[in-house]
Amino acid sequence: GIRRGFGPARLGMGLEHVLTWLQVPNTLDTTVTVVQRIGQVVGILACARIAWRLLSDDGARQLAFSAAVLHDLGRVLLAARAPEYLAAALERARRDNLALHVAEYAVHGFSHAEVGAYLLALWGVPTAIIEAVAHHHRPSRSQESLFGPIGALHVADRLSHGPQLLAAGVSEQSHAAAIDTAYLERVGVCERVDVWREMVAREFSS
Repeated sequence: GIRRGFGPARLGMGLEHVLTWLQVPNTLDTTVTVVQRIGQVVGILACARIAWRLLSDDGARQLAFSAAVLHDLGRVLLAARAPEYLAAALERARRDNLALHVAEYAVHGFSHAEVGAYLLALWGVPTAIIEAVAHHHRPSRSQESLFGPIGALHVADRLSHGPQLLAAGVSEQSHAAAIDTAYLERVGVCERVDVWREMVAREFSS
C-alpha cells in the first residue's frame, strides 16, 4: 500500500529539490545540455512504456511505470551532488569495459540504484516502487517470487537501451548478457525474453 504522507504535493516538493540541483551553470553549453536532457527523458519514458507492457495486472503496471520514471534518480543525485563518485565509476567502466552499475559496485560497493531507493524511502514513496528501483540492476537480490514490478523494470531498463547499444555496435549477445537470467529463471519467464525483445524492436522502429 501507499505509505502515509505520500502524495503529489510531497513528491512534487522532492522533485523540486532535484530540479534545483540540476540547474545549468552558466559555463555549460545550454543547447547541448538541453538536448542531452531531452534524450534522457525520452529514454526514461521508453523504459516506463516497456515496463507497463510487460505486465497485465493494472496495479502492478502502475507501480512498474512509476518505478521506471524514477529508477535513475540516484544517478541524477550523484551527478549533481557527488560528481567524483560517478567520475571514478565511469573511469573504471571505460577501462575494464564494464556496465556503469557493475563499475559502481566494484569501486564503491553500491550503486546509484540503492542511492535512489534511499531517497525515495525518505519521501515516503510506496515500498514496491522503492524495491523496484533498488533492485533494477540486480533483481536476483530481491525476494520477488513472481514476475512483477521489480522484474518488469529490470527487463525494461535493459531492453530500452537495446536499440541505442546495437546502433553503437554492441552485439545482441553482449546486450542480452546484461539481463539477470538467474532471476528470470527463478520467476519462470526466461523463455519470454526473445518475445519481449521483438516487441521492443517493433515499437522502436515504428
